[in-house]
Amino acid sequence: MNSKTDIGRSSHQCSFPWKGAATLLASCLGLFLAGCSGSAGDSPPRVIVTGSVTFQGQPVSKGTIRFVPDETSQLPVSGAVITNGQYRADNKGGVPVGRHRIEITAVRPPAQGNGIEVVEGVPEEHYIPSKYNTESTLEFIVTQEGSNPLQHDFNLQ
Repeated sequence: MNSKTDIGRSSHQCSFPWKGAATLLASCLGLFLAGCSGSAGDSPPRVIVTGSVTFQGQPVSKGTIRFVPDETSQLPVSGAVITNGQYRADNKGGVPVGRHRIEITAVRPPAQGNGIEVVEGVPEEHYIPSKYNTESTLEFIVTQEGSNPLQHDFNLQ
């Protein structure tokens, strides 16, 4: 054995049986992640949706609106904040084209009166009935009509 070139070498080579499996796993993971990242051409067409929301004739001053896609679709949920009765769903280009169930929630300070004072830090009350949010049957179909935002108002009773 040449001491200058063979230092630390043994007469047999070490093999790792998992080396091939690890390489395969790393390759598959890379392909999976590349496939999940998608591209702009993979995303569904979207449309900005704007409008107003009233409850019993009064503008909803503070709340949210969600566009929940039909159960059979793979579209993402979209939403917007309602401020002073107005909303604009424009995140990531708007709401995906298709049929959506609408969920609307709203909060306000707790009711005052009868000697009850509003205490800071007390949670706001949700006052929109569940038939407009968790049990909503409201539907809206987002269509692709040019580049202008769709306007749709929700008048809840």
